[in-house]
Amino acid sequence: MTLLDSLDPRDWDTATPCPPWAVHDLVADMLASDLGLLSRARDREYRGLIDATGADLVALLAGRNQEWVDAFTRTRAIIV
Repeated sequence: MTLLDSLDPRDWDTATPCPPWAVHDLVADMLASDLGLLSRARDREYRGLIDATGADLVALLAGRNQEWVDAFTRTRAIIV
């Protein structure tokens, strides 16, 4: 969090080794992972798990990650 607090607003749009995601997008993805772990471990909440039965797991994960990035982008002005 200290590192994130130190970022200048322009830094959030910096490209990363994971195109097309910027720093902002990677933070959103990490937040999604942490919140998912917390909800499953603490609250025993499993509704957000991906059902990969007979599906392309990579495509499902990419889609889920992008959903979080998109949602986080909509709230960006509030958080940053």
